[in-house]
Amino acid sequence: MLTRRLVRPTAIALAVVGSILLLLALAYMTMKASSLPAFAPGHLAEHVTKKGHTIQTHAHTKLGIVLLLAAVATFAATWWVAFRYEPVD
Repeated sequence: MLTRRLVRPTAIALAVVGSILLLLALAYMTMKASSLPAFAPGHLAEHVTKKGHTIQTHAHTKLGIVLLLAAVATFAATWWVAFRYEPVD
């Protein structure tokens, strides 16, 4: 149970997490897997064939959609905590 003192920090923390998830979702949906940072899950190096052709890697659209849904759920939780939650006194 959240007290009145903890409602605002919890809502702010949820909003920050939702924003990070939204940015990650956009990055995964729009960037090629080889353009992602090396520490990011799903990073794939570009492959060069024996003839010197570069094989382009794909974007991780499904992971982006999952992250987008997680961001929406986090923003919904933020709204609920900030405006609908009845804190305990």
